[in-house]
Amino acid sequence: MTLFYRHNSNYITLMGQTYPHRLWIKELGGTFQGARKVWRVPFSEKNLLTVNEYCTKHGGGSLSLESNLEKDCISSSVVKTEDCKDKFLATTLSHYKNPSQEESVKTPDSNRQVTRVSQLLSSIESLLAQTYPSAFWVVGEVQGLGKRSHGIFCQLAEKKDMPGTGSSLTVNCVIWSNDLQTLVDRHGKDLLDQIIADGVQICAFCHVHFYKARASVSLTIKDIDPSYTKGLLALEKEQTLKKIKEEGLE
Repeated sequence: MTLFYRHNSNYITLMGQTYPHRLWIKELGGTFQGARKVWRVPFSEKNLLTVNEYCTKHGGGSLSLESNLEKDCISSSVVKTEDCKDKFLATTLSHYKNPSQEESVKTPDSNRQVTRVSQLLSSIESLLAQTYPSAFWVVGEVQGLGKRSHGIFCQLAEKKDMPGTGSSLTVNCVIWSNDLQTLVDRHGKDLLDQIIADGVQICAFCHVHFYKARASVSLTIKDIDPSYTKGLLALEKEQTLKKIKEEGLE
């Protein structure tokens, strides 16, 4: 029942095997974030101390940005909460500490420090969550579109400019059925059918997810900006008409 946490100046995020501990988390004022499959607890010095002790007791610990400032806030009972918040706000990704540093393993035949796969993936998960803590806009071309009863699945692709390096970079995406209905109500079904189609460039508002079991990243699309795609289509049409006129084919 391992628990891990990370935090910033606003909240403490709990992840891992949280289900057996859900009642304890709720007592701290925690709320479940269904889209990200994590719990969030309001930040305070008391909550940070409690969470740190509890997670350590259950075989987990911190996946947060760490520095001597954080250690001071955890170990000292006289540091004011606002002081901790100010210090955490000043901490940047350049201070990120790999959680495997204290748990690295020496190989039998040398003093070389190695990292377990699970530690590596936990580090990637934590850093990704720190970099993209909320939804953001992503631009790409729709590829491999597939419609299912529970949602739409596709890839967003970006073509590579360098030859010999593959045709494009891609990331898996999904629009779950409940989100799709929201988009239909907001933009209209006919417009969505035109925009969410193979080969069409879109601008999508997404949450990013990292799946440790597969070491893969995927995006959950929450909204679409139709004006972005319509602008590109209008520009493409204008360029086509201009080319036809120049070649005297009209």
